[in-house]
Amino acid sequence: MNDFPSKYPSKQVGEYYFRVAEPQDNSPILSFIRNFPSDGNMQIAMDLSPNVFCAKEVEGKSAIIICEHTPSKKIVGMGQISQKECFINGEKTPRYLGYMSGLRSIPEVKGSTLLARAYKFTEEIQKNFDSSLFLTTILEENHHAIKTIASNRANLPKYNDWGRLHTLMIKMGANSWKNDQAFSVTKATVNNIPQIIELIGEASRNRQFMSFYSPSDFLSTTGLLRDLDISSFYLIWRGKNLVAMGGVWSQHSFRRWYVRQYSSFFKIFTTAVNIASSFSRYPRFPSENEIIDYRFLTSLAVVDNDSALETLLHAIWQDHNKILPAPLLMIALHERDPLLKTFKHYPHFDLKSRLYVVHSRQHENDYLALQKDLIPTVEVASM
Repeated sequence: MNDFPSKYPSKQVGEYYFRVAEPQDNSPILSFIRNFPSDGNMQIAMDLSPNVFCAKEVEGKSAIIICEHTPSKKIVGMGQISQKECFINGEKTPRYLGYMSGLRSIPEVKGSTLLARAYKFTEEIQKNFDSSLFLTTILEENHHAIKTIASNRANLPKYNDWGRLHTLMIKMGANSWKNDQAFSVTKATVNNIPQIIELIGEASRNRQFMSFYSPSDFLSTTGLLRDLDISSFYLIWRGKNLVAMGGVWSQHSFRRWYVRQYSSFFKIFTTAVNIASSFSRYPRFPSENEIIDYRFLTSLAVVDNDSALETLLHAIWQDHNKILPAPLLMIALHERDPLLKTFKHYPHFDLKSRLYVVHSRQHENDYLALQKDLIPTVEVASM
């Protein structure tokens, strides 16, 4: 849900104007996002056409903050804050948790005081949100952002490093997923929604930041689970007990990832890998400007052993192994997640980033109340 209320403030700072984006900003925002991919050897960009505000629904209540150069009326920087309900500290009742994403600026303003002013303006916008804590991720290759944004300078919010996040793109075809006969597999129906919600709640007890979804989220064609049909969820049963589940979510109708550019060295590396992938199980690197063919593995919840997860992946593979070339299955797992070893056993790409919990200085006590022994769990499909 995107917010466009008149209650949001705006601010003029010299030649620059900070404000919250409105529907008429759709076209210039899409253009700006396309022109500013991530940093690193593999520069990834996101295509949110036809409507950036519809694409952002999966992130919850959100506000896109833009900075315009007043004389030219051009966007020179942007970022977003959002919030949705998540399970925190193993509590049964979910709470609102924020997410900060999409921070971009033109090269001419990088290193200026504009960043600190942008965060100051963002703090004003956050007063309209229920969360005092915000997650964000930064690719490990983005050294500039880590040295500046996450530097914890006095005029910036506090960035607390919660470790490495592995965003895996796993080849779904020709894998040796194991199907354990101790389990049965079904596709979800609306009658299973209470059991799905119960399983997510149970799995969240030893996890931190796991997403909560209500019955209406599973039934809606928009919002947090936009374009995700209930039949896209695979349910793994041990007898009459639901012990694992996951949904396969294609978001290509409203947002897509693609590689904008490779570095010269990395382009040579990808060429060699792609030659080898033609006669091996390993996935190939996409060409520059090619839309990556992927599906998100969403709402993964496992309360049984690794065989339950293998059975889930085998069921997904059975439904997708006839697609050529095989699509990639995407999921983000923290370095401490015990499920990570099962996924990394299969051919994959691994985009490594740092997970941060961000808060303003006055909310230090809220941060200190977080239980750090729980496994950080973020939903990459909603980032």
